[in-house]
Amino acid sequence: MKLLITVIQRGQGERVMEIIGEFKVDYSINFHGSGTALPNMMEYFSLNDRSKDVVFSLVADSDTQPILDRLEKEYEISTNNTASVLTINLNAINRLAYEHLLEKGMNNGK
Repeated sequence: MKLLITVIQRGQGERVMEIIGEFKVDYSINFHGSGTALPNMMEYFSLNDRSKDVVFSLVADSDTQPILDRLEKEYEISTNNTASVLTINLNAINRLAYEHLLEKGMNNGK
């Protein structure tokens, strides 16, 4: 299992969750975030908004690469500065915490 973290322009988080939802996803949640770039860096990179959506998803190892490929196709992450994606291996997750995440997700209609 992996934790997939996607940082994308505000308002795109729900779409990212839809894309990820096409695969086996145990849990996914979208948070509002804010970038930390200084105003001069924002201007240098022609960025006009620090508001971000941050999507955390628990995904099966076998679905990780297909999800990354699908996000690349949709957002051109490798060549466009509109999103960042990373994965973290979860070698072990507390069973109680995992069940809590699943229950909370189901209660929220996820």
